Amino acid sequence: MKLNKERLGRGITVKAMYSPEELNCKMNTVAEYMTGVFVPSDVRWEADTYSFYVSHRQSLREYVSENGITKEEFFDFIKRIINLFDKAAECGIDPHEFIFDYECIFVGETVSEAEFIYAPDGEMHKNGYIAYNKCSDMVAIVSLNIENDVGSLNRHEDDISEILMLLSEWESKPLCEQGAFPRDKLMALMSKPKKFSHVGEFLKDKIKKAIGDFTARMETKGDSDMILNGEMLLKGVKYTSDSNANKDVNIGRDGEWADLEVNKMYVSRKHATIYKENGTWYIKDLNSTNGTFVNGARIVSDRPFSLNNGYEISFGIPESKLIFCLP
Repeated sequence: MKLNKERLGRGITVKAMYSPEELNCKMNTVAEYMTGVFVPSDVRWEADTYSFYVSHRQSLREYVSENGITKEEFFDFIKRIINLFDKAAECGIDPHEFIFDYECIFVGETVSEAEFIYAPDGEMHKNGYIAYNKCSDMVAIVSLNIENDVGSLNRHEDDISEILMLLSEWESKPLCEQGAFPRDKLMALMSKPKKFSHVGEFLKDKIKKAIGDFTARMETKGDSDMILNGEMLLKGVKYTSDSNANKDVNIGRDGEWADLEVNKMYVSRKHATIYKENGTWYIKDLNSTNGTFVNGARIVSDRPFSLNNGYEISFGIPESKLIFCLP
């Protein structure tokens, strides 16, 4: 799938696995039986691809960037996805044929009105696996915009993390092993009684202590020659390396192992390491599940990649950026 951004809308190009007649029949079925879905009406063909144009509307990405998203709105969005998968199953439509790129998902007044684009993509399934355009990736990105109310401060133990894990585990299986969409488990998680109101001060004190401990550790490191500044989805993350120690900087979810703990579900327990050798800084991916990216390109696992000042480093998804800084 190729997305071209234009001032008055978006042009989308898809590599097709269907003939024009087959694609037209599938699109007519979706348009007739499903609501809240955008079905292209003017499709143009060229060789083995088809393209269409969508007039400019506010995308899901634009909405959450401008307005944020509450936990309740996030749950409404998950219910919208559940309804989409349920209706697709009723109509005999493969739900993976919808576009889950959150720049291409449109909203009305609220995220519960989100519209998914129906555009079957021939490159979506490779070797029996879903290769990209994952619903779980899109949901993970949206969840990181949830406003920091008391109930979502501890993401690792929160039901939001359980929702993300359920989606990811189901979608990561080979298509022949996926089984039914875990709608009942998702609905059960969203109907859990809220138990956060009486522990608000406890959580706030716990977070303040963690920030204080982190700041104290940074102040003991002295002068440095390498800084990682968090941007975008890792906003607020900062790590300073002691130039005299010249030690590896381990990055991952494992708090006991990592020098820089990144507690996100798409980051592996032992994800990557940054180190200095012969005056040059390198990053090496440690066979992580979702990969390490430098300037948007995935690097080869277990192979050192040299870093220059200002390089963007991402863990698990390209949007989770850190900026590599040298004085």
